[in-house]
Amino acid sequence: PMLSSVAGLAGLTAVRGKLEVSSCPDLTSLSGLDSIAGSVDHLTIRNTSITSLKALDNLTAVETALSIQENEQLLTMEGLQGLTMSTGEVIVGDGDA
Repeated sequence: PMLSSVAGLAGLTAVRGKLEVSSCPDLTSLSGLDSIAGSVDHLTIRNTSITSLKALDNLTAVETALSIQENEQLLTMEGLQGLTMSTGEVIVGDGDA
């Protein structure tokens, strides 16, 4: 079966390195990632059915690369307004965002 929830990661408060949610077309929410705070090195969200990035409100920085692609149901980038990047690239596309 395809991954449909990341709620099991609710206790995760930090990621050192890469945070990638990819090829999960049954995933409609990032709830469970709400407690991750601070920075990540690389953030990729690709090929999901999420409608919001609100669960990422506590992220403050992406150090190397931010990639949000192929998320057809994503209507807004809300949730990333407090995000800063120190270096790297930003790729957003292939969706309604």
